[in-house]
Amino acid sequence: MVTLNDVAKRAGVSKTTVSRMLNKDPSLSITTATKERIWLAVKELGYQHKRTCGAASGYQIAIIHKESHYQNQLDNALYFAIRYGMESMCHLEQITPAFIPFSMLKSLPGNLDGIIINGNFQEAQIKEILNTAKGIPAVVVGRSNPAPELLDWVTFDVRETVWTALDHLSGKGYKRILYVGGRDLEGTPMWQKKIYHYHTYIREHTHLLHIGEMEGDYGVQSGYRMMCGWLDARKEIPDAIFVSHDPIAAGVIQALSEYGIAVPENTAVIGVNGDSICRLTAPPLTSVSIHAEEMGREAVVTLTERICNRHAVTKKIMFHTTLALGQST
Repeated sequence: MVTLNDVAKRAGVSKTTVSRMLNKDPSLSITTATKERIWLAVKELGYQHKRTCGAASGYQIAIIHKESHYQNQLDNALYFAIRYGMESMCHLEQITPAFIPFSMLKSLPGNLDGIIINGNFQEAQIKEILNTAKGIPAVVVGRSNPAPELLDWVTFDVRETVWTALDHLSGKGYKRILYVGGRDLEGTPMWQKKIYHYHTYIREHTHLLHIGEMEGDYGVQSGYRMMCGWLDARKEIPDAIFVSHDPIAAGVIQALSEYGIAVPENTAVIGVNGDSICRLTAPPLTSVSIHAEEMGREAVVTLTERICNRHAVTKKIMFHTTLALGQST
């Protein structure tokens, strides 16, 4: 087992200096270069520092995300909502977060207390994060977690999300349904895909008719292009359109409007996520909310609990979804 003495010897400082720095002693005065040597020694040796638990104040955490998550707020409203939840909880608990794209993983700071993995990463990517983190407590927030036996997981019920939307459409009397969604490029397990639960629902509710499906990029423009392509091909107009993400649904509604197809009078549209964009469409979009901000806040809480109790059994926190009625159905 690596000891405090080992870290001190590697960094070329006293054991007391290492202890005071790791415990964030405000009276300690050392140079930045010395701090960096200590953190490098901690990281290289894989030293596990047992700090006193209680208030989370003073923790420093990293939030690992994909580069695309924060490039366009309109198309990535889900991730911005999760981010807002994480930031607000960090502010409340006086935690310092650093947002680090996966491509910059090698620059992960050495003075971290914990890590939040935000998004749908493949198993190999999760392993790379954990290997780089060298034992730092970590939590996943998002739809999928390739390593639930290793990592706490804050997520939402994908099946419930899809079935809530289709229950609503069915209850309104819509029968002929079109599926429009984002193309999976992340190797997501089938049971975590919305399209899987969509087809399961259709099979079990024989009064509904699946008239087609389209999958493309994520975002407003992708939804617009897919819907225009469907209409240009003069395919039948569905009673209702199930859209896997709200920004795509916003593009679908825009295309329908330009082609003179009234929503919901001629065809209904329902989305998923409960994003802020729902209030910007005309008419306002009906969506199934996955409570993204709350998921972000819970991820921070779960991480602080994991920091204090590293040997506890890993847990999965599942958020239930709710229907957020707009005027598009």
